[in-house]
This record gives sequence, C-alpha cells and structure tokens, in this order.
Amino acid sequence: MSNMVYMVTSGSYSDYGVNAIFSTREKAEEFIALFPNGECNGVTEMEIDPQCVEFRKAGRLKIYVQMLRDGTVEGLKVTDPSSRYEAFGSHHIWRRATAPANVGRDVPDCLCAYVWATDETHAVKIVNEIRTRMIAIGEWA
Repeated sequence: MSNMVYMVTSGSYSDYGVNAIFSTREKAEEFIALFPNGECNGVTEMEIDPQCVEFRKAGRLKIYVQMLRDGTVEGLKVTDPSSRYEAFGSHHIWRRATAPANVGRDVPDCLCAYVWATDETHAVKIVNEIRTRMIAIGEWA
C-alpha cells in the first residue's frame, strides 16, 4: 500500500480549497482534465502518516524552498515547525506564468516545497531531487 495521496486544490489565500484527494496521481490528473479552463491548481502529493514528529525529535527544520525549473533557488526560508500550515511537508508548482497579474510579463513557474531538512543546503538538495523527478515524469513540462 502506498503511503502517498494526491490532492487536487483550487484558489489561493482565502479562496484556497481542496477539491478532492486520490489514491493515485493518474486519478487526480483525470479529475483535473474535467476542468479544462485551469480551475484547478494542480496535484499536490501528500504523505500519509508523515514522519514530521520524528523529524522534529531528530532536530530537523521545516524549510520552505522556491525553485525554478532550471534549479535556480528563488526563495529559501526556515519556517515555524509548529504551524499547522504545511506541517507535514508538501510541494506543488506555482503556475505564475498564467496568473492574470502576470500576463504579458516574463514570470516563470516555480516549484514551491516545504521539506524537513537538517539545514538549508540539505533542503535545496531535497527540493532539487523533487524537481528532477517532476521533470523526468513529465509533471513539469
């Protein structure tokens, strides 16, 4: 049994919401295909029964990383490990290029990830591995 679920979300900030949660990425992508006007943000992979408690006990930090498709780190921040928001770690592609505020501007999409790491260098390594996998499987074309 997989320890991952695939969450489809829409909106942002106060309009953010979870549309559905699936057992496979394929099912989540089939759901998104039902909304061709880009009404969904995409698929967020989430771990079931995450190891965040063990990570905190081991002294790991929860770090937020923004990374461009070419591997450039655009943002990096150690976050509050006790906050409920993204307490377990997750990642998604922020589709900035198609946002109404960015139309006509050269704003690239960005991988946003919360990871548990020993330090900032370790966090960048983890997110770079996520980025590489997403590109390899065609999730970030």
